[in-house]
This record gives sequence, C-alpha cells and structure tokens, in this order.
Amino acid sequence: MKRLSLFALALASGCANGPPQRDVFVPPYAEKGCWARLYAGTDFALPLRELEGPTYIEAMDAAPVRLPEMEKTTPLPLFRDIQSVVVGPHAKLVAYAEPLFREPALTVDRGTSVPDLGRLDFHKRVESFELACER
Repeated sequence: MKRLSLFALALASGCANGPPQRDVFVPPYAEKGCWARLYAGTDFALPLRELEGPTYIEAMDAAPVRLPEMEKTTPLPLFRDIQSVVVGPHAKLVAYAEPLFREPALTVDRGTSVPDLGRLDFHKRVESFELACER
C-alpha cells in the first residue's frame, strides 16, 4: 500500500505542471537536427519523405553489395520524384554522380534549403546520396 501511495504521489507531482508543451511527437533524430525533408514539388510543395541521418540511399534497384541498414534504402523512383529539399541544422546531403557513393557531384550544407533541384540537374547527375550527421 505504501508503494502505491508513493507511485500516486510521483504521478501527481509529474502532472502538476500540466500537459507537455508539444502537441506532436518529435522523433529523436529531429531533436538532434540530422534530417532531410524531401518534396515532390518545387518550392517545398507536396511533402514526399523525411529521412533521418546518417543514411545512404542508392539509386540502383538492387545494390551489388550490402550496405549498412540496407532495409532503409529506397529504390530509384524516389530520385525521380524529388524536386526540392530542406536539410536539417546538423546534417549534410552529399550527392554522388556514380553508384556506390563515388564521384561527389553536389553537396547541400546543413541548414540549407534548395527550392528547385531541377536547376542543379539533380536528376541527371545523381546516382546515390548520403545524409551525414555533423555537429
């Protein structure tokens, strides 16, 4: 009975300040700022996907080697659909001109927004990309 009273007291004191300040859940990677938001439209229209870093995305449908966290990689259609990107404050997006993360072609630094990847020939130049975490 004494344990139950202590639990109730702890629960009541934890709720004394009211509900949490946020009304939505924020994933841990977003807290640390290592993410990239991909959009299917220019000027950040039509949210497509949010990636957490660090991660590697290979444009080939079936990569010839196993990569860390291979199950998180996405197939080729993702590359065709991306039109704009926002990179988090502690992330860097490095795009490569060749598969298997060779020949860096484009870098989007942390905290940067690119409203139109078509102007950078992203779809013609990129075969794989890496979302790296930085502090």
